[in-house]
Amino acid sequence: MRFLQLHFTIIQKAALHTYISALAFTPTESLIYKTYSPHYPSSRFVLSRRDETWHPCIATLEGHKNSVRSVAYSPDGFILASGSWDTTIRLWIADSGAPLRKFEGHSRHVTCIAWSPDGSKLASGSWDRTVRLWDIESGELLHTLKGHSFYVSSIAYSPDGRIIASSSYDKTIRLWSAETAALIRSISGHTDYVTSVAFSPDGITIASSSYDKTVCLWSTETGGRFLTATGHTGHVMSVAFSLDGITFASGSKDQTIRIWNAESGTLLATLGHTNSITSVAYSPDGLNIVSGSSDKKINLWSLKSNKLLRTLEGHTSPVRSVAYSGDGMTIVSSSDDKTVRQWTAQPDAPPDIPETLPSSVTSIAFSPDGMTVASACSLDGTIHLWSAESGVLLYTNSTFPRTTFPRDSRSLRSTVWPHAESPRVIALSPPVETRTRGTASTNYRRLIHKIFPSKQSSSPVDGTPRSENKVPSRLILQNGWIFGAYADDNSPTSTLRRLCFVPVMWRGDVTDHSIGLFVIGSQTGRLTMLDTSLIAR
Repeated sequence: MRFLQLHFTIIQKAALHTYISALAFTPTESLIYKTYSPHYPSSRFVLSRRDETWHPCIATLEGHKNSVRSVAYSPDGFILASGSWDTTIRLWIADSGAPLRKFEGHSRHVTCIAWSPDGSKLASGSWDRTVRLWDIESGELLHTLKGHSFYVSSIAYSPDGRIIASSSYDKTIRLWSAETAALIRSISGHTDYVTSVAFSPDGITIASSSYDKTVCLWSTETGGRFLTATGHTGHVMSVAFSLDGITFASGSKDQTIRIWNAESGTLLATLGHTNSITSVAYSPDGLNIVSGSSDKKINLWSLKSNKLLRTLEGHTSPVRSVAYSGDGMTIVSSSDDKTVRQWTAQPDAPPDIPETLPSSVTSIAFSPDGMTVASACSLDGTIHLWSAESGVLLYTNSTFPRTTFPRDSRSLRSTVWPHAESPRVIALSPPVETRTRGTASTNYRRLIHKIFPSKQSSSPVDGTPRSENKVPSRLILQNGWIFGAYADDNSPTSTLRRLCFVPVMWRGDVTDHSIGLFVIGSQTGRLTMLDTSLIAR
């Protein structure tokens, strides 16, 4: 199941790549890799150190064109819903990640979604100042609720499904009849934008958070306020009730999560991230809480010990929403990186993650002989050298042997030495013997012969004869695919051929290539090196 969840996209788009692209990015200690990789050597093109066990990210769902601001599981856990700034709401099959349906109708960013308790309807809120109710089975728009005078920021169904609460930047909370779409009442009291609303498990109380740095509890029946929790020093962005209704949690731009007693308003615990908290949610058993943050991380906390159990990393932009599945086994998250991700909620020790860098990779460069790759990190100011043959880390700029790389070296510019400011761009200058235009160095020729041997003596590693064996003039990463550009003898233009598919977790914005080798640097610090010459074409 993990194999299908992780690689559903590639299996759906190009089934034969199950044996190449999917297998190549499967953990080396997994049963499926051990069983099938010996029979498909073409799948062994990942040179950099591999995951040995399954990553806590179960699946990454792609399809939205802009930031995904809200996610939620259906009550039965079979369907995932996501709302995005691309103005759409999408439904996905939770087990496989397959797209199920898309709702269109909002004219501006979708900011929030909520399931009805019976799972038959979905509510969505938007910058177009409306709340819309959708029928899940037919996909039809049932009602459009109008009345807010500014952006709708959050919505919630009452536990009995009869009332919908919506919050807005107009500083109000509105209660609507879920059946008739009629306005029941408008609640005022916050002095700034209202960012989030949540019902207590018994439906008697509504919690709201606000830019005014407070969390308030209100009577559903009368709209009266009976508790104001103060203490946050920044805008409060999210609020959630525990399933027993005894406590509620709030997340703030002051980088803290606060747990409060719902009866007295007493502060019980303070937890935190390294940036703004954007979303909080209780586990169904009430033992843990999950938080999403602008630091791109998802933290899983124990409410018994108030300690961090696990940090989930993989999003490349701020996390905007987190939620638990009904059985508490899975966490779903959404982000400004336009993806929805599912994670295992088990607070086990993290798996053996491949060698990663301390911060985002901002630049990559090959040495002129193609045998070394240099990468620069933005936050810690370091530059690393890697073997292009094995993917092994050779040196950092704090460990370069001075005898090997002197300051006046013709092979490596002085940019490898510590910077006053963090490096953004790096370049390896060619040695004298390779500076003549159109002339390859001895090392270049040796590497070309090694990776792309002559026609007469060559065949791919899986033994299947190749009809041709040309070196791609360039490699391109586009929409997850690495394409090779091959010159056609009968045409002045190049032909693009699909070589392999790269799952989301291994992609990045910084790439470089040299004679069949393709290197990807990501914002998460992962550097992935691929030898595309090993893929049978």
